[in-house]
Amino acid sequence: MSLRRPLAVSVSPQQPDRIVNPRLARRDKRLLLTYDLTGEADAYSVELQLSTDGGKTFEPLPETVAGAVGNEVAPGSDKQLVWTAIEDFPKGFSGTGNQLRLAVEESSGNPLYWVLGGALASGAVAAAIGVAGGKRWGWGRRQPADCPPQPPENRWALPKGEGLMMWGDSTHAACPREETPCTTSDHTATHGLFSSIRSVPSSSGAPSPRIAPIPSVSSQDPLPGRDAPMLTPTAPSPTGR
Repeated sequence: MSLRRPLAVSVSPQQPDRIVNPRLARRDKRLLLTYDLTGEADAYSVELQLSTDGGKTFEPLPETVAGAVGNEVAPGSDKQLVWTAIEDFPKGFSGTGNQLRLAVEESSGNPLYWVLGGALASGAVAAAIGVAGGKRWGWGRRQPADCPPQPPENRWALPKGEGLMMWGDSTHAACPREETPCTTSDHTATHGLFSSIRSVPSSSGAPSPRIAPIPSVSSQDPLPGRDAPMLTPTAPSPTGR
C-alpha cells in the first residue's frame, strides 16, 4: 500500500502572455513549476494560483510557495518556483479539475505600506501585502515604540498613481519620526479588500510611500470588495492628525 498522497494537478491553459512554456513536476511533497518569463520591464510580480473547478475560478497560494515568485522576478528562462502542496492539503488532492496558473503584472518596485497605530503600536516592523482585483494593497507596522495613538479618524488608504487617496474607518497615530503617518485600516477583512495575504520580510527595507500630495479623485471611484459609500479624500494635516 502506497503512503504517497495524491497531488493531482495540471498546468492551466489560461496563462498570461508573458508566461511561456510552463512545466510542472512533482518532487515528493512538493510541486515544481518551471517557466519562462518574457517582458521588457526590469522586474515583475508573479503569483501562483490554484483552481479546483476546472479553471472557472482561481485562488492565490501565497504562504507555501517559494522561488521565482513575488514582487521582484526578473525576466528570463527556466524560472522555478516550488509549492509545498502537502502543507496546504495534508491529505493530498485528487480529481481532474485542479489547475495551476501564474498571474503576472509589472512590479512597481515600491510596495505600499500602511502603518499600524493604536493598540498595535510597537517598535517591531512587520508588513503584509494582498492582491485585490489585479491591484496590490497592503498593511503593516513601521513605527517607533513611542508613537502615541490618537482618536479614530475616517480614513482609508490605497494607491493612486504616485500618492494615496484616503477614506473609510481607521485608527490613526502621530509618528513625528516617520515621514508617513501611522494608519491602520480596521475594515480590510470585513469589506473583503484583500483576497490573499502574503508575508513580507521585515528586513526588506522597502521605503514607505509619501502621503502628500494626495491626488484629487472622485468619491465614486470604485474600491474592490467595498459597496459602502465613499468619503471624499482629504490630505492629512502637518501634525499627522
